[in-house]
Amino acid sequence: MPRLLYAEQKYKQRNNLYLLQIIILIIFLIYFGINTIISFFTWSNVNYWVAIFVLYFLVFLIFTTLLIEKREQNYISYGRGYIVEQIVGTKLALLENEGYKVIHDIQTNRGNIDHVVVGHTGVFVIESKSNKNLMLFSKNGQLSATNLAKKFIKQAAGNAFFIHEEILENIGIDIFVNGLVVRPLNENKKIKTLLNNHVIILDGETANNHIKSFNGYLSEEDIKLIYEHLCNLKRKNKLLRFNFIQKKLVAINFL
Repeated sequence: MPRLLYAEQKYKQRNNLYLLQIIILIIFLIYFGINTIISFFTWSNVNYWVAIFVLYFLVFLIFTTLLIEKREQNYISYGRGYIVEQIVGTKLALLENEGYKVIHDIQTNRGNIDHVVVGHTGVFVIESKSNKNLMLFSKNGQLSATNLAKKFIKQAAGNAFFIHEEILENIGIDIFVNGLVVRPLNENKKIKTLLNNHVIILDGETANNHIKSFNGYLSEEDIKLIYEHLCNLKRKNKLLRFNFIQKKLVAINFL
């Protein structure tokens, strides 16, 4: 399975940035500390260096605490995210033994799509989530989705619409794109959700069985054609993103 770079890169870039800032703060702390110690031995500007050291130490504590909190938040937002993407991607890769095509990390103007599966049972857009929170609640005797579940469903539905509009309509294949939200860390290992907007939230390791349970009609030629266009879309969007970043860097350097 190819590396799933989007969430992983986001996590590592931010993590390295915060770590670098902490290291710089430590270097300055050591610098002021050494100068303060030297001033005690030389009796030169002792009060000045002690005041500087105390003030900087307070700054060091405040900013280091903030950076540590940001690193923890980064892990929650992207660190666990890319680990979960790897888990889900590894499971989906098993479908390739049964004639399915799997592609990961397609960037769009809305963000990125974690996984897309194409096979004889249809086309599936999968969003992997590390969240374990309750997705459903009972209200007036009816089962309803929480606001968080609705957010996940909206994301998957939007990505499914994007794939349908960008790929299927352009190549003349009229088939509905199914949206899945997969939560592999949920210990229930059961499908516990409600179908909403043609999107279903799956717990545990049920995604593969769910995908295989559909009665689709895609031919081998259709599967190959859709997969080729997905690969082209991924390459094109990655190139556009790279060019965008390059232009930003050039603009920053120019300023």
